[in-house]
Amino acid sequence: MKYFILLLISFLAAAGIRSQVPVHINYRTEHGLPSSEVYNAMQDRQGYLWFATDHGLSRYDGYRYENFDKQKGLPESTVFNFRKDPWGRLWVNSFNSYLAIIDNLTVKAYRYNGELSEYIAKIKPHTTILQDFMILPDSTVLFSLVAKGKHLISKDGSITDLQPGENCNCIEIDLTPGGLFLNSQWNAAPQSIIVNMSDGRRIVNPLSIFNDIGQKSVQTRAVWFDSTVYLSLHDHLFQLIHGQVKKVLSFDDKIITLATGANGTLYVGTLRSGLHVYANGDLSTRPEILLDEVAVSSVLFDHEGSLWLTTLNNGVYQFPDPLVTSYDEASQLPMGKIIDIESDRQQRHWIALDKFRLVEMQAGKLKPVELPVSAETEISDLKWDVLRQRLWIGTNTYLYYLENNKVYRFLNDHELSIKGYKGKFAGIKEIVIDQATGTIWLGSFSGLARVNSKGNVDFMSNLTHSFTERVESLDIDASGSICMGTLKGLWQFANGEFSSRAAEHPFLAERITRVVSMGDTLLLGTRGNGLLFLTSDSLYQLTQQQGLTGNSVNHIVYNKHYIITGTNSGLSFIDRANPLNTRVKTLTNTSLIPSQEISSLFLADDKLFVGTNSGLIVFPADIILKPLDPLPLLITTLNIGGENCEVRNGHRIPFSKNAVHIDYFAISFLNTGRLTYKHRLIGLEDEWVINQKTNASYPYLPPGEYIFELNVMNQNGSWNPESVTLSFSIIRPYWQTVWFVLLIIFVGSAILFLLINRRIRAIHKRNNLVDDLNRYRQEALISQMNPHFMFNALNTVQRFILENDRLASSRYLSKFARLMRRFLESSQKQSISINEEFEALSLYLELEAARFREKFTYMFYTSPNINRDKMHMPVYIIQPLVENAIWHGLMNCSRPGRIEISIISSNGNDMVCKVKDNGIGRAEAAKLKASHDRKSLGISIIQKRLSLINTRNSMPITILINDLTDDEGHVTGTEAVIVFPGWFKN
Repeated sequence: MKYFILLLISFLAAAGIRSQVPVHINYRTEHGLPSSEVYNAMQDRQGYLWFATDHGLSRYDGYRYENFDKQKGLPESTVFNFRKDPWGRLWVNSFNSYLAIIDNLTVKAYRYNGELSEYIAKIKPHTTILQDFMILPDSTVLFSLVAKGKHLISKDGSITDLQPGENCNCIEIDLTPGGLFLNSQWNAAPQSIIVNMSDGRRIVNPLSIFNDIGQKSVQTRAVWFDSTVYLSLHDHLFQLIHGQVKKVLSFDDKIITLATGANGTLYVGTLRSGLHVYANGDLSTRPEILLDEVAVSSVLFDHEGSLWLTTLNNGVYQFPDPLVTSYDEASQLPMGKIIDIESDRQQRHWIALDKFRLVEMQAGKLKPVELPVSAETEISDLKWDVLRQRLWIGTNTYLYYLENNKVYRFLNDHELSIKGYKGKFAGIKEIVIDQATGTIWLGSFSGLARVNSKGNVDFMSNLTHSFTERVESLDIDASGSICMGTLKGLWQFANGEFSSRAAEHPFLAERITRVVSMGDTLLLGTRGNGLLFLTSDSLYQLTQQQGLTGNSVNHIVYNKHYIITGTNSGLSFIDRANPLNTRVKTLTNTSLIPSQEISSLFLADDKLFVGTNSGLIVFPADIILKPLDPLPLLITTLNIGGENCEVRNGHRIPFSKNAVHIDYFAISFLNTGRLTYKHRLIGLEDEWVINQKTNASYPYLPPGEYIFELNVMNQNGSWNPESVTLSFSIIRPYWQTVWFVLLIIFVGSAILFLLINRRIRAIHKRNNLVDDLNRYRQEALISQMNPHFMFNALNTVQRFILENDRLASSRYLSKFARLMRRFLESSQKQSISINEEFEALSLYLELEAARFREKFTYMFYTSPNINRDKMHMPVYIIQPLVENAIWHGLMNCSRPGRIEISIISSNGNDMVCKVKDNGIGRAEAAKLKASHDRKSLGISIIQKRLSLINTRNSMPITILINDLTDDEGHVTGTEAVIVFPGWFKN
C-alpha cells in the first residue's frame, strides 16, 4: 500500500489560479546525503535505502543517513548502479569498473577488482563505467561495456569475452529468468536492436535512424515489464512488444533512466526536463511531468509504495503517491480550519473555511468565492441542490445560496419570524435537502426549520411546536422521518410531531453530533460513546476498544466498501458488509493527514476529501484497500549484562548477567518515529506490551528459556503478519542446579539428624538430671531425717518421760511430728518460700536446742526489702548448713553457742543466705571428725543439688564456707554463705 508524506507542495502559476502537484519531500546534503549528485537508489532485503552518489554510498533508515566512502570499504568514492545477487546482497559499480558488495550493512570491495581493471584497460572501451552487470547463481559475474559486448568473470577471477571476434553493430537485450541484460557492439553506430527472448527466439529489429551515434550511446537504458521492453538510446525511446519495435518516441532531451511501476506505468527520466510518467505504459497519451527542469537519474518504489527519484543536481525526492494531493496556502487555499466540503457531482467542489471564507476547486485549481460583506463569522454547512442547481450555504445567522457564480442571501420569510428575526436563522448547523421534493430542512440552535419547494419558510419548530433543542445534525431516514442529533440525544419528527427516542437506549439520551442515514440503518456519531448503529430493533456500538481512532465522532461518510469516520485522532475505515465483526482499519499518520483532527469529510467520484485544521488532502477512497507490504522490523542491539552482543538466537546467558536490553525499530519512510510496536517475552509474560518505544529492558530475569516476540503496526492499524523473534536462555545458578539441591538436601538431612540426635541426648540428659534431682531430694530428706537426729530426739523424749516432765515431752513430740510432716510435704517441691524455710528451721532448732539443754541460741534475720512470703528458694537448702554448725561447731565448744541465719539482698538483684556460728571452726572440727566414724553428707548433698540447679540457670548459685577470726587471728566461728545471683530480678 502507498502512503504519503505531506510536507511540501508546489504549484504552477496560471493567471492567478494555481493547480497542485503530488506531495513530495526533497532530501539534500543538509539532510545528511554526502552529495546532491545522486545516480541510483536501491532498497536492500532489510529495508534500508541505499543511494549511489559522486561522493560515495549513503544508507537511509528513515531517521538518518550513514555514508560510506573509501575509508569504509568502497574501492572508489564515485559509485553509479546497484544490482541484487541471487542471495539478496547489493552490488554497486564505480569508476574504473570497480565493484563492491553490500552485505549485513557493511561494504567490501570485490576481490577480483584488480583483474577486472587490467582486463578493461586492455580492451580500451569508450568508458570504464559498466553498461550492465549481473551476478549469476554460480557466483560468476556477467558484465557489458558500451560498444564492447559482454564478458564473464569466473569464480577463480579469470575473465572471458563471450563474443570474441563478433561485431554485430547492434544493441542486444537478453531476457533471462534472472532479469534483463543489456549489451552493445558497434564501431560507428548501432544498426539493429536484437532481443534474445526467454524462449530462445532471437528477434532482430533494424535500426536506421542513426548514421553516427558515437558517444551518444553512453546513456542506453532498458527495462522490461510483462511482454514489453522499453529501450532508450540517447534522446529516443523504443517500445518493443514481444521483441519487436512497436513505437519510437523522440525527446527534446537526453534520456538518462527508465523504470516501470504498477500496472506497467513507464517512468522516463531526462537530463533537463524532469520525469515523464506514462500511465499504464501508454506512449500515445500525454505524460505527466514531475520535477520539470530537474535531471532525474533513477526511479525506485520502496516497500511502502513511495516513489523515490534521484537527481544529478537536487539530491533525492520522495513522492508518496502521484494520486494523492494536498492543498494549503501554497495552492491559494487560505490557512484555517476547513468547515465543510461539497460538490456538484461533476467537476466543481467547494471548500468552506472558518472566518466566512469559501473556495471553489475545479480540475484541481482553486479560486476564492466572493461573499457579501456581513457580520457572520462562520460558515456551518454546504449542500448542493440538484433540483435548483445551486449551492446552499448555512451560516450562524443567514442562509445563502451560490448560483451562476454569484452569492445571494435567502431571507427567512416565516410569518411569525419576520419581526423577531429580520430574515435571519438562529445559527444553522446542518442543511438536508429532500432531492425528490425540493424541501429543505435546516437544523439550528433553536430547533428545526423548513423551506418548502416554493422557496418559502413555512415551518419553525421553536415558534409552532415548542421544540427548541439545539440540532447538531440531521438526516432523512428510509421512512421519510427527520432524525435529529441534539445535545439531549436523538429526536424524530414524523407526521407533524416531535418525539425523543431516549427511552430506547441510554446512549440515545446523550449528545449526538452526527446523523447519517444508510439504508435502513442510522449511523450516529456521538461525543464519547463512539459510533452507533441504530436499526428498527437493535442498537450496536463501536468504540476505540474495537479500533476506532476516537470515541468522539465528528464526521461520517460511506461508500460501497467502507463507512469512514473522522475523529480528533484520524480516520477509521469500517467494513460496510460486516461492520461489527471485522477489524477497523485506521489512518492516523500525520505524514498522510496534515492534522489528525478531522474537521470535515466528503466523498465524490471515489475520491475522499479530508479537511483538517491545517489544510485539505484528496486521495482515492479505496486507498485503504491497497495491499500492504510488511514493515521491515529489525532488532538492532542486544545488550546482555551491560555488554553489547551479536544479535542472534540461542544465547546462553549466565545468571550473573541476567539483565537484558533490546533495541529495535521498523523501517518506515512515511511514519518515522510514530510507529506503534508491541512486544512480549514468552517465558516471563503472556500479555503484549503496546507502545511507541523502540526498546525493551528486563533488568532481572529468572533462569529459564525465553523468546522475545516483536511486531509493528502499519498505517491502517494492522500488525505485520509475522512477528520477529529472538530466543535466549538464562542459565540456572549453581544453587538452583539438581546436584546442588541434592547436596543441600543431604547436608540438611545430616544437620537435621545431628540436631535430632542432640535433642534426644538433651532429653536424656534432662531426664537424668530430673532423676538425680529427685534422688538428691531424697538424700536431702534422709540427711535431714538421719538416724542420729531421730535417735537423739527420741532419747530426749525418753529423758523427759523419766524425769516425769510430761508437758515437755508432749511439746517436744508435737514439734518433732510437725517437723517430720513439713519434711515429707516439701520433699516433692522444687522451691519453698523463705517463710516456710524459716518455720521448718525454727522447729528443727527448737528440737536440737531442747536436746542440748539450751546450750545454744539462734536467730533469723531478713533484709527489710525482702518479702518472705513471696520470695522463694530451693527447698530446705539451709538445713544441712545449720546441722553442720550444731554438730561440728557448737557441740564441742565450751562457750554458749549462737547461730545466726540471715537472708539479705546484694547489688540490688542478688540474694545472699548466711549461716554463722561461734563454734570451734573448721580446723578443730576436722580433727574431731577424724576421731569419729560418723560422716556428715549435708554439705556434699547441697553441692550436688546446686550443681543440678545451675544446669538450668544462666548465672550459677555459689556456696562459700569461711572461718571467722578475731583481731588476734583466733578462730571465733564459721560462716557459710550461699549466693543466689539475679534472684530478685528473676
